[in-house]
Amino acid sequence: MALFKLVFLSFFAIAAATVNAKPNLVFVLVDDWGFADVSFRNPAISSPHFESLATKEGLILDRHYVFKYCSPSRASFLTGRFPHHAHQWNPPQSGLVGANINMTMIPAKLKTAGYKTHMVGKWHEGFYLKKFLPINRGFDTMSGFLGGGEDHMTQEIICAVDYWKNDAIDTRNGTYDDYTYVEDLSKILTNHDPSDPFFLYLPLHNVHAPLQAPDEFLNLYPVNSTCSDRRTIQAMVSVADNVTGFVVKMLKDKGMWDNTLIVVSADNGGAPCEGSNYPLKGSKMTFYEGGVRSLAFVSGGLLPSDRRGKKTEGFIHIADWYTTFCQLAGVDSDDSGAGKFPVDGMNVWPILTGENEKTQHEQIPLGYHFDFSSNSNT
Repeated sequence: MALFKLVFLSFFAIAAATVNAKPNLVFVLVDDWGFADVSFRNPAISSPHFESLATKEGLILDRHYVFKYCSPSRASFLTGRFPHHAHQWNPPQSGLVGANINMTMIPAKLKTAGYKTHMVGKWHEGFYLKKFLPINRGFDTMSGFLGGGEDHMTQEIICAVDYWKNDAIDTRNGTYDDYTYVEDLSKILTNHDPSDPFFLYLPLHNVHAPLQAPDEFLNLYPVNSTCSDRRTIQAMVSVADNVTGFVVKMLKDKGMWDNTLIVVSADNGGAPCEGSNYPLKGSKMTFYEGGVRSLAFVSGGLLPSDRRGKKTEGFIHIADWYTTFCQLAGVDSDDSGAGKFPVDGMNVWPILTGENEKTQHEQIPLGYHFDFSSNSNT
């Protein structure tokens, strides 16, 4: 079933709504997405929504930096800290750890400005106590999974199913995860009152292993066009493209797009031997640019028209979106206090508008490198 076919009939009856003064903010995070795994850098990939959003309606962020693997990049976005000030580990399925509970996450900040806040997808920021769950970190609703990876078809990891709706088990496991994501996105946007500002965090499971894709997307690519792993990766990119396009269509049809800023980014470089980070050196798990310089772009009606269809070399770190979103929402981004590092993120709106494309950071530390082989660190 095509993802777009899951739209509820009630959606088509929605009237254009009153525009809210505060902008709608959407952050799409694509898991293990290679720098070159998109159609505007690789014509072998079918990603028409990404291509239109980036090259026609948006601004390509050519110097957008993240951490070299998953959870720290997510923590950096959610808390506004560089990874070494948030955490530099991936919580294991059984780990009694989570993102620093003292830090105020971006959805909690935005709620103080009246935002409705929603998350659909992958969490990976702790779950061993209820206080670490997304709905207790500022999200009104959450659906998806709490760990770092699982079977896309069954939602199983090791010997259990990891699939949740807020703080309860979601019994819809057994369906390719992005299909249920689209169901939830449809409900969220259909029921949203556009007079309220809207924040959506969409951390997709694709294109993270295990490499699995529905036949309708695999069939976009000839069987003998490339090795089987690359064909599946390409299909998984197409799934992520389709889900993102679905969200954009709903926002446009609800009359919300003109007041929306959407950021699309990878959480790290493509996985070794699977993703393509050409022409960058390295891959996920390395501090080479192939691991930390992410595929990223911004789009939406909030982006000035004279910036659309362009590219910027302005340096941006994923932590910067915390401060930028707070500024756009009219919220103080300060989160100082005991038990936490101050916010590192800077307001990058001047880069997006072209007012000043030079980074405000004196330097952007990528992370703290531990050399376990020599029992020392650098």
